[in-house]
Amino acid sequence: MRALNPVQPVAAPPSTSLTVATDGSATRGRIGWGWLAEDGRHGHGTETPWTRSCVRRRHPVLAELRAISEAITALPHRDLVIRTDCRQAISLITEWIGGGDRLPDGYIATHHTAVKRAGLLWTQEQVRKEAPRLDIGWVRGHAGDPLNEGADSLAKLARRAAEGTWGFGPDDVPARARAIADAFAGPDSHSQPATAA
Repeated sequence: MRALNPVQPVAAPPSTSLTVATDGSATRGRIGWGWLAEDGRHGHGTETPWTRSCVRRRHPVLAELRAISEAITALPHRDLVIRTDCRQAISLITEWIGGGDRLPDGYIATHHTAVKRAGLLWTQEQVRKEAPRLDIGWVRGHAGDPLNEGADSLAKLARRAAEGTWGFGPDDVPARARAIADAFAGPDSHSQPATAA
């Protein structure tokens, strides 16, 4: 009689997905957004939305959606695990993937900026097209999650540099953004798992 050999666990192939945290910042009519991937890649930006396209009280959601859209654009051909602290953005994206057309209250979809790159109608189509490679989940903001804290810092950096409220200008932003990415991305950058909204 032969002895049975215990089944050896098979190592799972390395994941091709990339975890990315996104965040937005909005105040005084200006929005900023940032995203930070676990491998240190990052992006940030700022703009002043047209007052005819979106009421100011909806600017935070607009900034969050812009951060998600920019991360999707910047990181093509990879499955993305997107973590955001904005439940409303998750709800909208989930609806868009399912074919829904709802936009944030106060957003005027007939404004010419809605269909341009990064406008919400453009973003809707982008999310629908890229849906097979997206996994979006909620992470508690301001709770010590390194990627979320880094994305939050990038969003604020971009917005405040444009406002001139930190005493430095746009030329200083790239080096400061790189320092933020280096500080928050790395092996311990995904300590808090994303959960369903």
